Amino acid sequence: MLSPQNCVVPLTEISDDLQCTICLDVPSSSTRVLQCINGHIFCEAPCMEQYLSHSKTYQCPICRVAIDPARPIRSLAAEHIIAALPTASALAQNAQANGKADATVCAGASLGCTWAAADESSRITHEAACPHAIAQRAVERERTAWRAALRRLEHRIEQLEAGGGPTAGQPPTTTTTSSSAPIPTT
Repeated sequence: MLSPQNCVVPLTEISDDLQCTICLDVPSSSTRVLQCINGHIFCEAPCMEQYLSHSKTYQCPICRVAIDPARPIRSLAAEHIIAALPTASALAQNAQANGKADATVCAGASLGCTWAAADESSRITHEAACPHAIAQRAVERERTAWRAALRRLEHRIEQLEAGGGPTAGQPPTTTTTSSSAPIPTT
């Protein structure tokens, strides 16, 4: 099993490389992982299935290289690495094995924090200063903002495909995500 102690590459970097390019999450260990010929990965279900069902052309959402839905490229290496990543429950079991009964783990466990304690108040205090937990919260905020922006863009694409562009003489409006990138809206 991979752990922060025996990993040459930090778990945060591994997790970033293993994010589905559609949902921006690391696929679960039970999910088949597909990739384009350039190595961009995505969850087979539901992400890639939904993406292809809404797309008129079968292309990677990142590099736009053609994808053949009849002959998907499975990323076994990514699946094996994901299966070996420690989960919060595995870290809690490890903490319990080391004498910390009913252990609770840091919210930053998926990013490499190995802290565990028996009480909830200690966890809250720890997470307030833990760089892993702080980074995890920032990642979740950005992921939420990007998902919202993606939903707005998908809605806008549907409107444009249906012939519902902006009224003549009215420029499209924009909004800004937490990363300050303007996103077109209607």
